[in-house]
Amino acid sequence: MGHIQPVSAALQQEEGGNYTNEDRTLYTINKHLAGDLIEYQEKQYTVHAPEERDYRDVNKYMLKKVVARDPV
Repeated sequence: MGHIQPVSAALQQEEGGNYTNEDRTLYTINKHLAGDLIEYQEKQYTVHAPEERDYRDVNKYMLKKVVARDPV
């Protein structure tokens, strides 16, 4: 459980195109590991390493949409 938001256009540009409008940001009090698979609105996302934050009551994760043709 958590709050899932689209990745902002500013972040997509700042990260050199590493993120697309299909990717998401997850805010949650739960812990996830890099590589965990999350399903949201019938789409699957892979969790990337958590962002280091000074405050820890809410964790922030970047979610990359899983594309069937991507190599594993």
